Amino acid sequence: MEHIRVDKVWDFKIEFPGCEQLRVAFYDYDLAFGDDLIGETFIDLEDRYFSADWTCYAHKPIEKRPLTTEELRTSQGNVYMWVDIIPMSSKPSKIVKWQTAPKPGVPIEARIVVWDSKDMKMMDNEGTSDGYVKCFFDSTKLSKSTDTHWRNSDGKMSWNWRMLFPVDQHEEDKVLVI
Repeated sequence: MEHIRVDKVWDFKIEFPGCEQLRVAFYDYDLAFGDDLIGETFIDLEDRYFSADWTCYAHKPIEKRPLTTEELRTSQGNVYMWVDIIPMSSKPSKIVKWQTAPKPGVPIEARIVVWDSKDMKMMDNEGTSDGYVKCFFDSTKLSKSTDTHWRNSDGKMSWNWRMLFPVDQHEEDKVLVI
């Protein structure tokens, strides 16, 4: 399942009592046929504001809320979020603006060392193989290869080859393909 990070803060002015529920809805984007509802969740802000349990938190917890639709009535995924209700009577110095953007990535270098091989399968008709090693992170990135050992017949090859890949420390789900 793919995780999408939005990193946004929205401010709304509301009045209690009489505040409607907060609706958080997610849509897919279509150029031709209109956007389709993926799922939505509703939060009763008035119930929260007057709840002793909710107001006791100094820092509001992150919630995992299921996204549902009327048609399917099953979870279409989850949204992780928090809601903070700040009275307008609070002085501006007490209102905290949250920085939700992810920390900037730290560039690092992945170093792959290919020394040798043994028992490589012979794939050519003559009982030999042209052996090399190719590496890449994800299929969309730059690939790197060792030199080729032409017409190897014993399955033992020696490279002592180094490959350097720039990688962002905060990128998730990196897959090394060899």
